Amino acid sequence: MQFRQNSFSPAPITDCPKIEDPLGDRAAPDYGGCTYDALVVTKNTDLKPGVYCNGLTISGNANVTLQNGLYVIKDGPLVVADTVSLTGNAVSFFLTGSKSTFDFQKDTTIDLAAMESGSLAGLLFYEDRDVPYSFNFNPFFLSKLPDDVRLHKISSNNARNLLGTIYLSRSILLVDADAPVADASAYTAIITGRLWLQAGPTLTLNADYTKTKVPVPNGLMGTEPILVK
Repeated sequence: MQFRQNSFSPAPITDCPKIEDPLGDRAAPDYGGCTYDALVVTKNTDLKPGVYCNGLTISGNANVTLQNGLYVIKDGPLVVADTVSLTGNAVSFFLTGSKSTFDFQKDTTIDLAAMESGSLAGLLFYEDRDVPYSFNFNPFFLSKLPDDVRLHKISSNNARNLLGTIYLSRSILLVDADAPVADASAYTAIITGRLWLQAGPTLTLNADYTKTKVPVPNGLMGTEPILVK
């Protein structure tokens, strides 16, 4: 499925009944105490799986590679800024606690593929269903969202590979990149409370499941894309 300014291909299903969360039974992963606290990365490095308490910020012109495994982003955001390149194969993110959102900014490069096995196999981002949230917001005042409204942003103009499932049932996902998003992924599935496309982005949701070893979570295989108002 591709989304373009004022157009959808294929056409969305309208006036359809609201569907149940297809991953509502998926358990959250187990994790331990904090591995890092409010970590800020500005140099080329490899990051290891662990619990990143109070968020993780990557800035400058760093080239950062994520080692395989589970990254828990707890009580703070994942921010990728400036001209950072963030690459990870067989990685999954669990977002838990207040303000555990992600922000991929305009000039960054994002290349991520979900884990092939383990508790979050097939899930690139998994948002804890116990996070505090609200959908009480005015879309015309992006900079003045209430504190309890969760907003994830894909503004990166080089985020062509986002392989796996993005599960953000308690949040808004804003896509406002100038270049195509996820078009190079074998598949990208999105489950989100609200999908917000701003400034005419091109978001591609491929479903070439046989071209990757990243599994499709149970409940999604064979499901057609549905937009629900």
